[in-house]
Order: sequence, then structure tokens, then C-alpha cells
Amino acid sequence: MLDYVNIWLGKYPRRIAPRLQCKSGLTLSVQASRHHYCTPREDAGPWFQVEVGYPSRTLRTLSRWRDGRSSVYGYVPVERVNAIIARNGGIDWDAPAS
Repeated sequence: MLDYVNIWLGKYPRRIAPRLQCKSGLTLSVQASRHHYCTPREDAGPWFQVEVGYPSRTLRTLSRWRDGRSSVYGYVPVERVNAIIARNGGIDWDAPAS
């Protein structure tokens, strides 16, 4: 189970999930809340689309959701994220949280 991290941006708190690490070594941030590019854009799911950020290597399969020139990909279908995780051996639950 993931433990969320509370951070403060200005005067507003945000709850974020730690980076996921796959068994292949791929890491990425998967976020969903009213502050992220997701559907529904609320703090409680279930979500159909999520924000993926800063993968540790280029994932061409995400290119159509790229937010300009950044490494953030908005409104990525959950099925696509699940496929990426599966292709990379699944989540490495024994990896240290980052």
C-alpha cells in the first residue's frame, strides 16, 4: 500500500503519492486529485484518467498526453498506465519509497 505525502505549496496543502518503481527499474509519478490533470478532477476517485510525471526514461507511449515541453503527461487513461506498469514487470513493492 502506498503512503501519501503531505506537502505545502504556498499556503495550501497537497497530498501526493510517492513515485512508483517498477521491477524493470522504471520510476514514475502517478497522481490524481483536484490539483492534478485527471478525471474526475477531485480528491476522491475512482479516476479514469490520471497525471503521470517525470518517468525515469522516455516513454513514447505517453507522447500524445505530454504537457508542452515538460515531463508531465495529463489525462492519461488508467488503462495506459496499467499497461506501462505491466510491461515493466509490475510494481516493485519492495523498492524503497521515494
